[in-house]
Amino acid sequence: MKKYGSGVIILTASGAGVTGGSSSLAYGSSKGGVHGLSLVMESHLEKYNIRVNDVMPGSVDTPLKVANVQDMHEAGAKREPRRKNQRSCITRRRIQGLCIFSQRRCQYD
Repeated sequence: MKKYGSGVIILTASGAGVTGGSSSLAYGSSKGGVHGLSLVMESHLEKYNIRVNDVMPGSVDTPLKVANVQDMHEAGAKREPRRKNQRSCITRRRIQGLCIFSQRRCQYD
């Protein structure tokens, strides 16, 4: 990227790493590390016209997340309907679209 005079790096972090809202110490701290890494990389690479973004998508509709929601409901956590919990998840395609959008150079006139 330095050789070509520009570039974009996109890292996947999590709001749990910024707010401390994870039930997993390892997950929350590692995602917080990714966010910190993106900030440091950005400060070091901006002089080369390389942008660094971190995406924090929230709950993602994956087989693991669907299984976790189902387990919660089976364990008695029925505060919200299971479908509502699953509908609040972002799809992988939406994250992909966000990453593609983040790669584009914005033109401000």
